[in-house]
Amino acid sequence: MPSMIASAVFFLLGAYSSFVSADSVTESEAPRAELRAALDGALRYGSSMSPPISIEQSLWPMFQAAPKNSYGRVEAMDAGGLVQRHFLKEHSWQIAGLRKEYLGQPTPEGADLWFVDLLMRVDPTGRGFTVGDLSKVAFALERTVVQDRETASSGLTEQARDTCAATKEALAQLTQSQQGRVPLDAFSALEVATVVKESLAVLQESGAVVDVGGTPYLLVPNYMLLPSNCIASGSYHSVCCESEGEVLMRNIELEVQGPAPSAEQLLRVIPGLVSKSFAGHHRFTRRLAKQLKSIAEDNHGTVPLHDAAFANWLHEAFPNEFPLPWPRTEQGGVDSSSTETEQVQAAAINFREIFLMIAAVGFALFRYAASQMQGAKPAPATNVVEGPVTRTAEEATEAKTK
Repeated sequence: MPSMIASAVFFLLGAYSSFVSADSVTESEAPRAELRAALDGALRYGSSMSPPISIEQSLWPMFQAAPKNSYGRVEAMDAGGLVQRHFLKEHSWQIAGLRKEYLGQPTPEGADLWFVDLLMRVDPTGRGFTVGDLSKVAFALERTVVQDRETASSGLTEQARDTCAATKEALAQLTQSQQGRVPLDAFSALEVATVVKESLAVLQESGAVVDVGGTPYLLVPNYMLLPSNCIASGSYHSVCCESEGEVLMRNIELEVQGPAPSAEQLLRVIPGLVSKSFAGHHRFTRRLAKQLKSIAEDNHGTVPLHDAAFANWLHEAFPNEFPLPWPRTEQGGVDSSSTETEQVQAAAINFREIFLMIAAVGFALFRYAASQMQGAKPAPATNVVEGPVTRTAEEATEAKTK
């Protein structure tokens, strides 16, 4: 029986290894393999990697406010988003292989989400990522990107920030009532060197246009985050514009230190944080307060900071700084019932969990087989060998008495 169990377990483990190996063949591109090796080395047990404390300090407020699993950790999809936000703030980098919804854009059908997949595979425990894990991921990725000298220089980051600021300023002259929207015909007629023109089809596909009363408008924060405004690209990232709303979002996370504060707490802290985060005048109306309380009523008295409803509220409150999130309803709002990101997270398969489950089942079967063997009584002796003659036990006893 033990041999049969061993054969079954080794077969399952072999099948698992073959499946992972066959799947990893599709990731055979050299840059991705290099990054995979860097992340494996950073996250393996006993790794001596020690990221600068500044990285963990950057990630900590976001981690505190991020949704957690039952282990108090963030899953790969959310981990990628936190790392992305860190790099946009620090270097104006958009990381390749991640979803686009956090940028207010739809993720193209069939998009290669290789970085999300990579995070799933290098998850050190199969239970998600701690803030320490995320610090190592960010540090390993940064060191790998720095080797791509053409797109990793600080000069490119400064150039991107200057170009984006000039573009935003030109578009601000056309916005109506500070609503972060520009009539599309005015945008098409704009002649500014830093403003990249896109066709209506491209803008619609990328979520940068909204229809208001039959008139198309360019959503300025969404437009600023489009790939066409990036000034350089490498194997792992592009140097792009930042989201101006990120400053306020970080201040909110730092203040509330949790994923789902109450509406009352947010109404206390946000007005005071606005002046610290943005230049210019921002009105905080009763209508906005009522909308925030309505979100809390739909979520058992709390406002999930990373839910589509709050993202939409931020755009309503600060349309010049926060992009209109994706996916949207026919009315242009957000469909918060079931986002595509949540569906992907629910359907994601953690291969390490499969491996651990198979190993646990095999170990349990071995223990059961061993206990059965130890509990069995030995069979009575039937034959005693004396010299060349084999006799039964009774015959041997009788021979000795004679």
